[in-house]
Amino acid sequence: MLRSQRERRVRTRTTYTGEPISTAGRHLARMGEDEPPIPAAAEEQAALETRLLAKWGYTEYRAWDVPFDRSADRRRKAYPPFGFRYVVPLTNELQISVHPDLLPQFIDRVLPSVDPDSGEVWGIPGLRARVHNRYVLLARPGMDARIKIWVRRTHWDNAVARALQGLELDMVAWLTRPDEWTLEETLFIERYGHLYDYRVVGNAFISGLLRRCHALHGQVYTRYWHLWMDSVVKLEWAGGLTHRVVIDRLQDPDFGLQAALEDETWQCRCEETEGDRRNPCYWATLIDHSGLELDLRRHPIGIWEETTDSRWHDGGEG
Repeated sequence: MLRSQRERRVRTRTTYTGEPISTAGRHLARMGEDEPPIPAAAEEQAALETRLLAKWGYTEYRAWDVPFDRSADRRRKAYPPFGFRYVVPLTNELQISVHPDLLPQFIDRVLPSVDPDSGEVWGIPGLRARVHNRYVLLARPGMDARIKIWVRRTHWDNAVARALQGLELDMVAWLTRPDEWTLEETLFIERYGHLYDYRVVGNAFISGLLRRCHALHGQVYTRYWHLWMDSVVKLEWAGGLTHRVVIDRLQDPDFGLQAALEDETWQCRCEETEGDRRNPCYWATLIDHSGLELDLRRHPIGIWEETTDSRWHDGGEG
């Protein structure tokens, strides 16, 4: 492969992952030319990443101590997709840099807490955190899948202290039982484990979207990205890239997902209807080869749009 081709491959990968150039280049250099530039997750890894998006996809883009009703402030502060400054995809691991503002909220939503009286479980059942000096490793005992969060120990400890304010210690399963599942988590999975499980092919598709989350982002201000799941996966964003750009990226033969437009005659009207609140280009649907639908819903935000920097990292890890 020519040097110019390698450089283009590295830069294109960063468009999808948000990685620093050096990190993307290092990982691609270890891979063969015939391997996909964004590796697919193994089966258990894809299942964990699907649950991660299920719990975190509808995040609030605000700092932990900013009241929700101060929504006007959120229009002027830009966050990356799902608050992830970059992701580094590996077969049995996903590395993530979470925006510091959102780290307490991430801990609160993703790591499990339980109600011993009712048996209710919040977060991802079984997920545990092992804290190292420069990163935190999230995994479920007995399963071959992990999420590595690039964060210094002091920053993680501060975020944990803020996230756990008001909680009784016996509710915080990942702290009180760091090496095993609680009974409540085990029973919860037995009863409700089918939720947010789209089987092997569906989980692979949702995991693939997470591993390409920066494909949803460009140089134009985006107010939020929200994702939620039921019989279909719904991804909604306000401002930012048009449907056409997002779909072209997600359908790229080398870097994208295996998905087709539900309606092959569909045409993007985002640019021509940007100021038209009554008739926006709102909806397009992609379908993967298992039949799982991804609804792409874009809201125009008109006068609130502003140009912003699309790079969210402040130095490479991984």
